[in-house]
Amino acid sequence: MQSSGLPPVISAEHSPARLQEVISGIARTTRVMVLYGDVEVQQGLEQVFDVPYGPHESRRMNLRTLMQELRPTAGSLAMEHNPFALAALNKIMTERRIAARSAPTNALSQFLVRLDRMDRLCLAISLGFDMSGTTPSSLDENTLMLHGDNRLLKCCGPRCPGLDAEATRRFDYVFSDLDDVHGKRRKCPYCYHKFVKDSKKKRRGNERTYSLRPAVDLQLAESMIAGTGKMAMMEAAKSSQLLLIIGTTLKSPLLRELVQDLADVIQTGSGAVVLVHPEALQGKNLFNCINFHLGLEPEQALEMIEAEMQKRTTGALVQDAPIYNELDFWVDIVGNEVPVEQRAEEPLWYGRLCKLCGYGDEEYLVECIECGADYCYRRVNYDESEGAEYDNGYIPPLDMPDPAGEDSYCNVEACLALHYFTADGRRPPLAEALCHNPRF
Repeated sequence: MQSSGLPPVISAEHSPARLQEVISGIARTTRVMVLYGDVEVQQGLEQVFDVPYGPHESRRMNLRTLMQELRPTAGSLAMEHNPFALAALNKIMTERRIAARSAPTNALSQFLVRLDRMDRLCLAISLGFDMSGTTPSSLDENTLMLHGDNRLLKCCGPRCPGLDAEATRRFDYVFSDLDDVHGKRRKCPYCYHKFVKDSKKKRRGNERTYSLRPAVDLQLAESMIAGTGKMAMMEAAKSSQLLLIIGTTLKSPLLRELVQDLADVIQTGSGAVVLVHPEALQGKNLFNCINFHLGLEPEQALEMIEAEMQKRTTGALVQDAPIYNELDFWVDIVGNEVPVEQRAEEPLWYGRLCKLCGYGDEEYLVECIECGADYCYRRVNYDESEGAEYDNGYIPPLDMPDPAGEDSYCNVEACLALHYFTADGRRPPLAEALCHNPRF
């Protein structure tokens, strides 16, 4: 680990042996925790749409802005949200939901499915909010989605239970167009009925409060920071040997804090944290919990891991595999750091320097002909007139260029002060004052 807190980037070009060692460690780890980001989600958030705000009004904005605008907060209550904009959000997210059901599985999905089938996956933590329709139920149950799940709908009523994936699917046709913006078909079937039955004094919010919306949030929910979600992640970390972070840069401060907490638990149990991202991290002392940073694209890293797992499955590495303690082999890998090549540093100064303090102004350096060392010096100029007071602290140096000007190098700062103790006695020549005959 580097002192700056940033782990060195391990690449196939500069550290092939170290890279292969870490890849092999990932492939043989039996208890893995995976934190992954969805690149397609981030790209989709920047897509621009024409969002209606009334029968004859529309605005152009990207999906990220629309989701933030319709996020219920203390300053932006759900009852105040524009129903036309909410209908547009539901339509956009419904189209994403339908597309995700039939989307082909990518390399990361296949890797997670394989870990789940091999019973190696402690927990998958997703930064996306879309899930493929082909995801096995066991993997679905073992996946925690930090930003919510687009397969679910909910309203903003108090203690809304939300709609499950099957009930949400039945609303796809309703949300696929912008008709019936104010109609009851878009209201929560659980909470809106109670809202209508309650007296006006007991009602909370208005009808807009109980309009259905995607159960997603671009900000981390409180339950993921300090609630039940956080407890589930910390419990899974206790049995994990590895936290594999792939496809995300950890830009969110809250996400970095979460990773730090998970890393503390995993590393205490002799595990490790591996980040897979092609770019170098930015920000000192923000990533000091990461043991290895593989400078690879996620697809490239997953391909190497899959190949290594396949070799171990077929027994191709049985004879050559190193013998590790299965409980703490990551400690051996972390400690097996390849030594850095030692090179002599270029000197910062090629001129003469005082041997004692490193002062480099040659005007005030004198060389001993016996040992060849240089020393900085000043010569005291005493006032030898009759009745003069010899106060060494206020006597100007003899070699000061201009006694009336400021002297940036006071005689009290020099390592050698010649003539300092000879005010009323014999004053030796400079040749006798310093070892032997000095040369200037």
